[in-house]
Amino acid sequence: EQNAGLADLPPTRVTKFGPAKILRQNTHPTPKPVMLMRHLVVRACPAGGIVLDPFAGSGTTGMACTYEGRRFIGLERDAHYLEIAKRRIAHARRLTRILT
Repeated sequence: EQNAGLADLPPTRVTKFGPAKILRQNTHPTPKPVMLMRHLVVRACPAGGIVLDPFAGSGTTGMACTYEGRRFIGLERDAHYLEIAKRRIAHARRLTRILT
């Protein structure tokens, strides 16, 4: 799920606490599980509400909002992570359209 929507990006070893053992396209050092964020979004934001994420990172919260029908405003200062977030959220939107 961390690499969803990123198939066209080159795989890279990510350094978090030393080099990662596997290659991945999502190079953000601390991506969160989408299911965890979906759980939090549902409990923290009413249906039809807006979630503001001032540290959007690789877009996990934006994906969760897409899946749960919440609107999302994300801010990210790192252009590289912003591009990853945009691709992942767009992927979630495509999946949501297919499933509905």
